[in-house]
Amino acid sequence: MADAILFVGFLCLDDVLECDHYPTEDEDTQAAARQLYRGGNPANSSVILAQLIKANNGNTAVSLLTNFAHDGQAEFLRSDLTRHGVDFSHAQTIDNCHTPTSFIIRNTSSGSRTIVNYNDLPPLTLDAFTAVPLESYGWVHIEGRRNVETIEAMAAHARAFADEHGSLTLSTELEKPHKGLLDLVKYFDVVFFSKDFAHAHGYEKASTFLQGMKQHAREGAILICAWGSKGADAVDQNGAVLHCDAYTPGKVIDTLGAGDTFNAAVIHALSVGKSVASALHYANRVAGAKCGVIGMDTIGAVVSDNGIHL
Repeated sequence: MADAILFVGFLCLDDVLECDHYPTEDEDTQAAARQLYRGGNPANSSVILAQLIKANNGNTAVSLLTNFAHDGQAEFLRSDLTRHGVDFSHAQTIDNCHTPTSFIIRNTSSGSRTIVNYNDLPPLTLDAFTAVPLESYGWVHIEGRRNVETIEAMAAHARAFADEHGSLTLSTELEKPHKGLLDLVKYFDVVFFSKDFAHAHGYEKASTFLQGMKQHAREGAILICAWGSKGADAVDQNGAVLHCDAYTPGKVIDTLGAGDTFNAAVIHALSVGKSVASALHYANRVAGAKCGVIGMDTIGAVVSDNGIHL
């Protein structure tokens, strides 16, 4: 059985300004620093997962299916993925568009980040997804986005393949509460929900939210919801509700990408056969350690330095 892992979804450029406070409206302030990073949830998770695999002496291949614009920023992103060993050979390049960009203000006093997005790049098509040889992968993670009909068609295609061949685990992340995303849950073996998604559906606690989501899920599906400083909860394959406290570094420096880090760490743990409880513990440790450093490019070294292992 193939054990390579494929992420499907959005890639963008993060243009980050570091400020010592969040500016008020009409304020003229000076940023202390500017950095350009790769962004987009599945893109970040692919890079983080590649680092975690290497830090644990693994050799599982990681790939990203996404769209690139035809511009200089896209070359920066290609170089970044290549540097981290993430394959993007199935990606498509779209002309007459710009690389999607997230303009981010990072408050160095609190560690918070505020994001404004710009995007005129078309989303991935079903044809782009069905052209991927799924038999090459043991795990496929499909990001839930606002183009719900296309995402559902991708999920249905992958589910049919997985049910026929029995050698593919499917996961998704439902972060933004776009209409129709809840209908995707039934296709996946592992579902990551955000706190915002839970709030949008009327829930104030991760545990009760996950209990409510069980009715929408496949039998034996793993449901996970991270809740920031309150840790993370999950429903395992047997329907048991689990909780793991958050891990907080000595000082919170940068929370950008903490959720992507958590998701990557869970996928890493589950893909090598760890229990859901072990995966939650590992992912909270890795995500918490990430919040103590700037960026996501040194996570492999951070987990090694902190003795965080599967």
